[in-house]
Amino acid sequence: MEPQVVLDRDHLARYTMGDVVLEREVLGLFIGQMPVTVASLRDSGDAVSWTRAAHTIKGSARAVGAWRLAQLAEHAESCSSRHERWQALADEIEIAVAEVHRHIAETV
Repeated sequence: MEPQVVLDRDHLARYTMGDVVLEREVLGLFIGQMPVTVASLRDSGDAVSWTRAAHTIKGSARAVGAWRLAQLAEHAESCSSRHERWQALADEIEIAVAEVHRHIAETV
């Protein structure tokens, strides 16, 4: 099985129309916002807050081509009624965010 790409640069290039400066700006905004959104996920006290934060992460990850992170967030979004799983899911999402961040730092 082939390892999943951390960040689909072809997708991002289509999204930014090949503008490298815009790509860097979008990735900077993405990485800058993720700690806030992950904190919102972790601080969720109810299903509505949890779902909203997971949905935000999913959409942001899809926009930049971070497919693994998007899949994890989509799974978290569907687990809005399982409070006992929230911590583990938030941990997985945080690890995936760190992986994307490292990839960006190494390649941009």
